[in-house]
Amino acid sequence: AVAAKVAEDLVELVLDFLPFRSKVASCNGLAVRLWGPSGDARELTDGRADLVTGVRFFPLGDRALTWSKHGTALVWDLASGIAGVELSNGWAPHCARVFPGGDRVALCTDDGALVTIWDPATGEELRRLETEGAKDVAIFPSGDRLVTWGDVNYTTLWDASSGEELCRMGGKMFGHSQAVNTAKVFPRGDRVATTGFDQRILVWDGATCAALPALFHSSWVTGMAVVRGEVLVSI
Repeated sequence: AVAAKVAEDLVELVLDFLPFRSKVASCNGLAVRLWGPSGDARELTDGRADLVTGVRFFPLGDRALTWSKHGTALVWDLASGIAGVELSNGWAPHCARVFPGGDRVALCTDDGALVTIWDPATGEELRRLETEGAKDVAIFPSGDRLVTWGDVNYTTLWDASSGEELCRMGGKMFGHSQAVNTAKVFPRGDRVATTGFDQRILVWDGATCAALPALFHSSWVTGMAVVRGEVLVSI
C-alpha cells in the first residue's frame, strides 16, 4: 500500500527506508514526506526545504537529513517536524550519507571537488576532503573510514577523523578501465566492492586497498548489494 501511494504521488523520487521502524521517506524536489505502514503521509515543510533532491534517515529513526539544489542540507527532528540544524557552506550538495553512529554527516559537492564532514547536532563543518569527481560516499560500519568514487576509475579510501587520504583502489595501471559507478563496504569493514562502466566487479582490501579476485559481468552493473556479508549481487 505504501509503495503504491508513493509511486502515485511522486514521479521522480528519492527514497530511504528504516525496516525495523517501518518508516519510508520520499522526496521529489518539491516536498519531503514520511510514510507510515498504512500508507498515511506526513509532509515536512520549511521555507528552506525547496528543491530537495535527497533524504536520509539517521540510524535511530528520530531524525532525517535532506539536501537541496540551492546549497543547503537540513537536519529534521521527526517528532516535531522541525528542521533545527542547517548545514551550509555555499556549495550545493550532490549526495549525503549519515555515519552509522549518527554523530556525523558526509556531503559531497555538486562539482565532485569536495566531500565535507559535519556535526549534525551543531551544524559545524568538521573536515574537508579534496576529491576528484566524487559522486557518492560509502562509510565503514566502524565510522572510522569512508570511500569516495565518481568520474574517475579508482575509489579513494579516507580516514574519516583526520581527513587523510589513506590509499586508492585502482588507478592508471590496474583496477577499472572506466569510471566507477558503485561501491559497497562489507559489513565487517574488511573489504570493499566496486563496479565500473567496464562491466567488472572488483573487490578490495578495506585497509590496504590491495586488489582481490575480480568478477566480470555481461553488461553494465547498475546496482549491487552485499548479502550476509559475503555474496555480491549485481543488478
